[in-house]
Amino acid sequence: MNPCLFRLFKRSCLISSQHIRIMSNNSLFKHTYYFQSSAPDKVHTEQELNKDVSPEVLRRRLIFRCKNRGIKELDLLMGNWAMEYVNDLSDTECDELQTILNEETLDLVNILLKRADVPENLNNSIMQNMIKWRDEGNITGYAK
Repeated sequence: MNPCLFRLFKRSCLISSQHIRIMSNNSLFKHTYYFQSSAPDKVHTEQELNKDVSPEVLRRRLIFRCKNRGIKELDLLMGNWAMEYVNDLSDTECDELQTILNEETLDLVNILLKRADVPENLNNSIMQNMIKWRDEGNITGYAK
């Protein structure tokens, strides 16, 4: 046998015997790691998180949430709508937009791409404004 191959074979046997010895030794599994000691004391709702925020910061958050839904079509439609309209919304309309943004992304895709009807809990002035804006051909930011 070639001396280089013999050394390589001997080294691989040594490594495998060490590997078996390490795996048979349960010292790896004796320690338990906890990443969080307990559940958080209080879970904040969105209204609680936004109560001490200036209207400007709230509107920037709404624009960010509209532009980053995770589905390209929805990002374009809602993001472009938000860039155009969010700065002119009243406080009640901002609350209506937050209600829409709390809906599941796939449900919003189906609603805004005309695959499903608008449910009663989302049928507000903001949703009607988005649907009107969509129907006018503004999805990419360029009207027909």
